[in-house]
Amino acid sequence: MDSLLTRNSLRLAAKAAGISPSATTTRTKRSVGYPPKFWPNATTLLIAFIDELEQQHKEKIVEAINQWQPYVNLRFEFVDGREGHPGYLKGDIRILTNFSQNYSVFGTDAKQNDPWDATMVLGIKPSDPKFVSTVLHEFGHALGAEHEHQHPEADIPWDLPKVYEYYTAKGHSKDVIDESVLRRVSADAVLMLPYDRHSIMHYPVDNALTIGDWAVGDNLTLSDKDKEFMRRAYPRE
Repeated sequence: MDSLLTRNSLRLAAKAAGISPSATTTRTKRSVGYPPKFWPNATTLLIAFIDELEQQHKEKIVEAINQWQPYVNLRFEFVDGREGHPGYLKGDIRILTNFSQNYSVFGTDAKQNDPWDATMVLGIKPSDPKFVSTVLHEFGHALGAEHEHQHPEADIPWDLPKVYEYYTAKGHSKDVIDESVLRRVSADAVLMLPYDRHSIMHYPVDNALTIGDWAVGDNLTLSDKDKEFMRRAYPRE
């Protein structure tokens, strides 16, 4: 799934790929979601590919993203967002693939980025067994969905010393671990369904990081609650 990353991550990814980044690139942490971050209902989202990639790779991304489409009252339009092409500077969501990680800004936070900056990074390749689930997860964020393990009702019995040890070894600070793994969002601020261990938005939880026999494996497909959440976030009139 996506990395635990700082606000500069998308900017650094764009720089590494040779795309001019701005200083305003952000990433906000997130089935549950914040209504102010949802896109206007019954509108078209322009989804732009801003670096060069093989047609088959692009088609696989489009195919995965389109699994969300039946459950939202939005139209997805995919465009070539590279400089010199018709979609340049026009994408609401701008996808960069020439990087090693996977992450996305949160819903309409994409509007805070300059129009040439990426709002989503999909470094995973179609040959990876988790390619489809990773694209689904990241695009869930792009539609405004929060991480399911941060659901107000997600009473995960974390073994805190082991959690900090595990993620610190991966290079993450305590603040990032608290914000991206351990924090639960406030129920007052979100649209939510009951907690769903099968959600595509749920991080895997290793049994070694919890107290007792408690784990969540890799969720590879949209759950029924994922679909219902998006129906409520983007209802058809």
